[in-house]
Amino acid sequence: MTQTDAIINWMETHGTIDPLTALRELGCFRLGARIWDIRNAGIPVTGEIRTNPTTGKKYKVYWLEKEPSPVTAGNDSEGGGNKKHSTSKIPHNRLEVNT
Repeated sequence: MTQTDAIINWMETHGTIDPLTALRELGCFRLGARIWDIRNAGIPVTGEIRTNPTTGKKYKVYWLEKEPSPVTAGNDSEGGGNKKHSTSKIPHNRLEVNT
């Protein structure tokens, strides 16, 4: 099972995941990068920044959306979606992975 699969399973089972939980429970040091991979695969993930009440430090919590929101559904050329990084400039044959 990949880290990405483990994160999706965790969110399906527990609801949310944060970077410390990802590191402690799943051994994933770069949760934000794996969330980007999940979103890039077309799975809608929502997140929000929270503040630790004791330390005042900020961290992000992620969860799976039940249904795609109207803003993220549809054509990305219309400005929807959460695509800061686009693979549209990469030649199609570079995206194929041999398994």
